[in-house]
Amino acid sequence: MIKLHFGAVVFVVSLLLTSVAINPSSAEETFGGLGLVVAQIYDQETEDHLGSLVVLQVIPNSPASKQNIKNADIITHIDGASTRGKTFEYLILNELRGPIGSTTQLIVKRMGMADTISVKMNRIKLSSLNTN
Repeated sequence: MIKLHFGAVVFVVSLLLTSVAINPSSAEETFGGLGLVVAQIYDQETEDHLGSLVVLQVIPNSPASKQNIKNADIITHIDGASTRGKTFEYLILNELRGPIGSTTQLIVKRMGMADTISVKMNRIKLSSLNTN
């Protein structure tokens, strides 16, 4: 059974709202990233219970959507390193963001099958997020 770490979901929402609040006159705030909204899975097997990431939303026309990443995909590794045992904040700020044009390799599990996907960072427009 997959459990989402409640604080992680709250952090995703607050991170996005904070990014918009930096420049409240513009809902078009941009940053370098993959175009994913993720949460961290609660993992009973790690000492700190920090597990892999689950994709909650793929932003349309983002680098992630162009590489066929789907909602509910599980990201187990980023650039060869496991996501388990790392804080949500660290993974978001240091692994899933980077210089525009840089490439990140993800190991993604879907329906029990793992695949390595390379995704090139690009500018992500927050106005692209589905708020429904």
